[in-house]
Amino acid sequence: MAVDDLVLKHYSNTEVLHEIARFSAGRWVAVFSADGMHRYHQNTRRFLRIETVSDVEMILRQLKPRSFYATIHRYVWGAGYPLRIVSTMASWDIDLLPSSSWTNAIQAAEEIIMELNRLGICKSIIVKWSGEGVHIHVNDKAFSQELLARIPPMDAAYALTEYVLKRVGRRPHVLIENKVDSARVFTSPLSLHKALDRVCVCIDPSSLDSFSIDDTRPGFYRHFKGWNKHEYGEADAAVEKAFEIVGGYTVRGKRRRKPSVEEIVRSFHAKFGHGDAPTG
Repeated sequence: MAVDDLVLKHYSNTEVLHEIARFSAGRWVAVFSADGMHRYHQNTRRFLRIETVSDVEMILRQLKPRSFYATIHRYVWGAGYPLRIVSTMASWDIDLLPSSSWTNAIQAAEEIIMELNRLGICKSIIVKWSGEGVHIHVNDKAFSQELLARIPPMDAAYALTEYVLKRVGRRPHVLIENKVDSARVFTSPLSLHKALDRVCVCIDPSSLDSFSIDDTRPGFYRHFKGWNKHEYGEADAAVEKAFEIVGGYTVRGKRRRKPSVEEIVRSFHAKFGHGDAPTG
């Protein structure tokens, strides 16, 4: 099957469209097409957003993407612009090192999940096979509004991610990174990988040992639909502890102040370019 045919067939699946829309709600979206990354609608500076399946269908018609991504942040939006970060997912990226196996990434994911469980986070964990590794998030709804009134969302997510990373330490055959920053995007559930013929599937955190790389085959994928489950406030105690030890989001070793909306937008522009210019 040609790549174009594979893409068309994959995104004709209503389940795929629904899951992309579900993950993207409230977030800033990016897509990867034949001419590179896009963060904006064609010929405009209007930010890409997906709130409904119809939005996914419109982007498919206009930009013909192969892959979908969304920020780890949810925003308050106004006039098409992100005005304020309201929540952020704690996020770990597990990449395979050369000559390693996909099973090494799953083993590392199990270590992170066990550490989260020890910290009292059991019901709000999202696990995805990205195509070349594992993404782990703590559902942003596990951070209560009371907590986020005291600790800004990006600080809360960064502190928890870094604290767990330090406790887990280095693992053989993989690179585990804290990916919380102002411009970070992650592959959306059921998106195709940008280069590999693999589907980004969610995995039940309690059944990681049942995962197989064959579960990511387009047309034959196996996907955990309960990925969005959470318990409100479940992460609060762990975040309080992590923030006390690690502190908030840092830039080049310095504690950062809360960024303005303009600074966040400039950060995106610096990383992904202006308008629809391809950036990689």
